[in-house]
Amino acid sequence: MAHQSKSELKLQKLHELKVVKRNDLIENSGYRLPARAAFLLYYLISRLDSKNQREFEDVHMSFDDIQAILNCDGVRRISTKKEGFKIMKDLNSQPIHWWNKEEDEEEMLTWITGLKRKGDNFRFRFSPDLKGFLLGLNKQEGNFTQFLLFKRVFECSHSFRIFTILARNLGNRPTFKFVVDIEKLKFQLGITGKYQKFYEFKRWVMDPSTKEINVITDIGCKWEVSEKQGKTVVSILVKVWRKTSAQALPALVELPPSSDKQISDSDTQKPDTQISEIFVKLWDRMRDWEDITEAGLKNAISKYSDNQLLGALVQTEDQYHANPGSIISRGKYFYKLAQIPTLFDEVQQKKEVVREKKKKVENQNRVEADKKEKVAALQREKGDKIQALVDNIIASQPELLTVIIDQYKQSRPNIADKSRDEILKFPPFIGVLSSKILTQFPERFEEINRHYESELRVLNTRQ
Repeated sequence: MAHQSKSELKLQKLHELKVVKRNDLIENSGYRLPARAAFLLYYLISRLDSKNQREFEDVHMSFDDIQAILNCDGVRRISTKKEGFKIMKDLNSQPIHWWNKEEDEEEMLTWITGLKRKGDNFRFRFSPDLKGFLLGLNKQEGNFTQFLLFKRVFECSHSFRIFTILARNLGNRPTFKFVVDIEKLKFQLGITGKYQKFYEFKRWVMDPSTKEINVITDIGCKWEVSEKQGKTVVSILVKVWRKTSAQALPALVELPPSSDKQISDSDTQKPDTQISEIFVKLWDRMRDWEDITEAGLKNAISKYSDNQLLGALVQTEDQYHANPGSIISRGKYFYKLAQIPTLFDEVQQKKEVVREKKKKVENQNRVEADKKEKVAALQREKGDKIQALVDNIIASQPELLTVIIDQYKQSRPNIADKSRDEILKFPPFIGVLSSKILTQFPERFEEINRHYESELRVLNTRQ
């Protein structure tokens, strides 16, 4: 790959570049990369000639190049050289777990090798182990998947991997459904053994990833639970479709602010261009809803403010996901809610209440955790003081230790032949020794205990 200057990279239409991967690398490998490193990797793959190139060549990149690629959509994701070095290090060190079906064994691969840095410049090449996955791919064999590079960089690191899996399954079809095993998906995402509770997996992996994919890429997707074993979710059903327009769309929450005033049929309606823009954003989210048609949605857009539409959308989605059986027709429910001028404010107020409750619970949990840690510290301090007291008494009265050892041996004939040193290392004897000494010197033990109780009362008062 030839070196390109920062200005050349800025002029590149990144979203027109194609990423091509062999299907084996998509289906039978597991890896996880930070979001910025993943986007840079996809860019590097898109610069390969996957059909005609037979060997990997050295890649020369500067920090300015990396910065231009990652900030391609105007969002400043990287500004310091330290961040650039960290991204290159991730590509050089984060492993790819690939399951070799023919050999029935797992192999550990890396993305790049021979990484060298001189000042702000890097030189490296793709690992030779990846040659069969990224080079020499042709349509006749049909063993690869290709997709366009995105216009924007994902924020969730899992989005890149999940998008690739969706693109592989969709292929050239307009729409497709497939079932995926949760454990296999976790392996592919490089998170085997994590997110044991399904709600955690849903919250931190699936929900943010599918949301970004639906907004940024040229495909849409949604999923639902497919199979359970008892209460454990073991697989999900995924539906993926190709959007009518390949152009990535901005997030729905970026709808321009407008008045909450409801627009009646007699009022001046929105310009056709504004209706079209809002329609595209809403239609991608609502195309599969019951009783939603293009004409009906455009009519609602012409009548109601953006905030009313957004409030109705959020309220409908929240209600449907919380209790699907309560809504027979999402379309009718949406149209009814869209007529309420104050709905958006009500939705925002409810969300604020939820946020405040969550914040209150989090603060309470932090206080409880802090208290537990302080109590544990007091208990450790008390234990240390008791042990020090025992040690001091033994040192000042060695004959007392001899008496206690003799009594202990008499009560346990099976250790009568043990030496003094062996008895002192015998774990059960340690507890007996402390108990005997504290029984004979209760006032000194009470002094330690009073101090502990006093500190504990002070702690409870502060809490």
